Amino acid sequence: MRHYSILKKLYEDGEVNYSQLASQLRKELEDEGLINIRFLSASRRKIVAKDAFKAYFKKIDNIEQAQTRTELVHAKSDTKRKRIAPQNGLYIAGNAYINNRPLPEFYESTLFLKNIPTVEENTLIIGVENFDNLVYWREQRYFFEDDKELLFVYRNKKMLDFLESTTNSVLYFGDFDLAGISIYENEIRKRNKETKLFIPQGIETLLEKYGSSKLYMQQFNQFKNLTSKLPEVENLIKMIHKYQKGLEQEFFIQSEGKNENIIT
Repeated sequence: MRHYSILKKLYEDGEVNYSQLASQLRKELEDEGLINIRFLSASRRKIVAKDAFKAYFKKIDNIEQAQTRTELVHAKSDTKRKRIAPQNGLYIAGNAYINNRPLPEFYESTLFLKNIPTVEENTLIIGVENFDNLVYWREQRYFFEDDKELLFVYRNKKMLDFLESTTNSVLYFGDFDLAGISIYENEIRKRNKETKLFIPQGIETLLEKYGSSKLYMQQFNQFKNLTSKLPEVENLIKMIHKYQKGLEQEFFIQSEGKNENIIT
């Protein structure tokens, strides 16, 4: 099977060199939430398997090792179900009304929807990059006190489709680093030009005080020429270069972020 050997190596070692995986396959695995890209330096990257990849590979392995036609048919069917189910839908949380019903109250949990829902027009949609920022949405709602109904949505392929169809106000809440801004410019705004980048008050102080120089250096070579036509986003890019630091969005879940009095 094509790509089997490199997928097996990724399964066994937990990581492979970035160039070892074909670009189309790499994109598919990223869209499915099965891998992460880890920057080792400005020019070196690794593909790292997430826990979900292990279950995915076992199904691929069943196909490779099948001895009979019956085994092969069952293995292929099982793999197809496994591959489609985990990510082909929306992961959401919040206090909004969807499909004319309030979201269930689950703590430290999210709701998975197979199909794109209808959302009340006064609901603010907030796209997030990190799953923890979805799960712990309540710990971040102090940023959005003026908006009573919030719908946090995890960024994946279905979320991008959702952005194309919604007429609601949308904020993208990603990492405050060059890669995060690139995602906003090249993925989010391509789907919905009206989506605004969430930039909290006091971000310059937070970048300087809590930002990571290592994170900046890992991304610099790839995104050093990144620009934006939006003044507020271009200003953020300049801040990141000024302090040579990036700040991941998980920071804003923590109490120290609240102590900085950065409510917008």
